[in-house]
Amino acid sequence: MLIQESFHDVPTKADGNGTMRIYVFHPTVPGYPKARFPGVVVFSEIYQVTGPVSRFARQIAGQGYICAAPSSYHEFTGPEPLQYNAEDTDKGNQWKISKKIDAYDEDASLCVDYLLSLPTCNGRVGATGMCLGGHLAYRCALDSRVKAAVCYFATDIHSKTLGEGKNDDSLARAGEIKGELLMIFGKNDNHVPPEGRDLIRNTLHEKGVLFSFYEVAWAQHAFIRDELSKGRYDPAITKVCFEMLLELFGRTLKLDLGEHDGKKLEIEDLFVAHNQPPNEAYGGCALTGIDLGNHRYLSNLGSILLAFISILVSLFLLWRSERKQAAVGRREMQLFLLGFIIVEICEIFTVGGFPLDSAVLKGFSAVHVAAITASCWILFLNALVGFQFLDDGTPVSLGLCLASALVFFVGTGYIALDTAFDWTGEFATDASHHYRNIALYVLYQLFPLVLLVAFFVLEAVLVVRVLGEFRPMLYLCAAAVLFAIGQIFNYVISTHLCQASHGKINGALFETLFTLLSVVTVWFFWSSITEDDWPMPMAVGSGYN
Repeated sequence: MLIQESFHDVPTKADGNGTMRIYVFHPTVPGYPKARFPGVVVFSEIYQVTGPVSRFARQIAGQGYICAAPSSYHEFTGPEPLQYNAEDTDKGNQWKISKKIDAYDEDASLCVDYLLSLPTCNGRVGATGMCLGGHLAYRCALDSRVKAAVCYFATDIHSKTLGEGKNDDSLARAGEIKGELLMIFGKNDNHVPPEGRDLIRNTLHEKGVLFSFYEVAWAQHAFIRDELSKGRYDPAITKVCFEMLLELFGRTLKLDLGEHDGKKLEIEDLFVAHNQPPNEAYGGCALTGIDLGNHRYLSNLGSILLAFISILVSLFLLWRSERKQAAVGRREMQLFLLGFIIVEICEIFTVGGFPLDSAVLKGFSAVHVAAITASCWILFLNALVGFQFLDDGTPVSLGLCLASALVFFVGTGYIALDTAFDWTGEFATDASHHYRNIALYVLYQLFPLVLLVAFFVLEAVLVVRVLGEFRPMLYLCAAAVLFAIGQIFNYVISTHLCQASHGKINGALFETLFTLLSVVTVWFFWSSITEDDWPMPMAVGSGYN
């Protein structure tokens, strides 16, 4: 976008009658003289509007913002920039603490007034700045007309040493900031030490300010200044920070979001701290079940009983599998049944609403999720075993099956636990990602579904194309239908059942039932294709007899 540069002088009164020069960087679109843009006040460091500050303002203006950069030391000198040398550095630092706070605030207000007076301004204004300018951008955000501010390594906020008397009230007034704030610092900033950055961050939290806080590893003070920065300029990080600025300004200044609806954002997570009664923390239909007193409930009793039955049935099928000595994939099927038993044990405490400690519930939930993923993987391997790529039941076959399943179990379980307890922050959910955990979604929802579909397809090919039989397909199709019905109850009908029963039951009861029936049917399918009367291969090239 093209830029027109000019300046505008405005009278000031806060520190005696004077004049402040505002350097203007205005975007233009040829052929559209009435185009309207947001405004941004660009505050400079202690050297006034230098080359780096002008280039910074041009970059912003080139993205479609009218930039107004004031000469902050108009009470002491002309609008010309100071030099990056020791003499002018001393002048800038001295003037910084000689100027009245009211004068700084007047400068900011006059810049906002000027931008809003332009017919080419869309009525929304933000602020940004570096060093001293970062602090001034922060104070500019105290003006309710300012919708957003990006503050680069803002000095003196933590120490309250800006202005005459070195006793500013910037942090004390943080609660007055109505717009969104982005604070950017370098980890090695010697002007704002770690305890100072912590003070700023904690105060913003306490005051309820909407803000982001970014600390760049290895970066020092003034790391975005591209001239005479004593080797501290980092173009790559500067680009990242500029993209953050554009995201914030684009969302708050260019978009017309209208007024906030006033509703509190409900944060949904995989785990909640106090899941009593179950689902209440999510704003869904709360499962009350049996009231145990003290706001504790034993809910989904039917699911708990069915989970116990599922464990007993699985143990019976394990025993029956052991008796089929010659059956192909006998050990692999037993591994699947063991995995299903683990799933059902966890389901007693996760789907079943026991009033347990939240940490215990998180642990069971993580194991539950991991066991589902691993069990589906083992079931998929059962389909491959039927094609005899490896001899079934051998140490190699069982070892590969167990080892790969363990990888999925441990990996999925770790991600679920890290999500629950936030050990590393890598899998934490937040508002910017709509509280979604992509890794857990893929491993818990998408990946098992793919494995189940693959199992069905492979077994169908084995039965129809290899064995040339259709009767086992009845079992296979029945298993698929039963499983699908269970999922429909779980994801679609559940909330309606809960509401109709006033929180006594939900779809989990039927999901547990139909999943059990599906597993039993899968076992009968496997048993039917391993009977002795199926055609056996003869000599090579002679087909089946």
